[in-house]
Amino acid sequence: MLHNEARKLVLEAWDKTHNAKEIAKYFSVNESTIYRLVEARAHTGSYETRTHLRGRKPILTEKQHQDILKLVQKQPDITMNEIIEILHLPVGNEAVRRFLIKQGYTYKKKSLHAKEQERPRCADKTQNMDKKYSWCKSRTSNISG
Repeated sequence: MLHNEARKLVLEAWDKTHNAKEIAKYFSVNESTIYRLVEARAHTGSYETRTHLRGRKPILTEKQHQDILKLVQKQPDITMNEIIEILHLPVGNEAVRRFLIKQGYTYKKKSLHAKEQERPRCADKTQNMDKKYSWCKSRTSNISG
């Protein structure tokens, strides 16, 4: 792998000679490396590596984060599907869940009234089961260990 200074020198040599074979021999690289650098420079206008484009990018914006938090504070029993639907978020349940947990929220099951506990659950009603949960802010201890 060539560092930026070496890339610059290779491209300067290319601009003077257009002799990939000689340049490759002098810099101990493959000819294909020379051609890739020339092509990359033509495409991007730079010889520098583009490491800033690597890695995982955040999916949700800061505004979307704030909107999620406002929605959960306003309606603690909201489901992740409802959050996504209301805010038109481009993510799935897991991204919303991870964000809320990172913000210190947990979801816990609401206790059912005795009358509801006796009622048999129907198979077609199981999709609404997630409505039995409520988001609540975790309590953190001030005791350091």
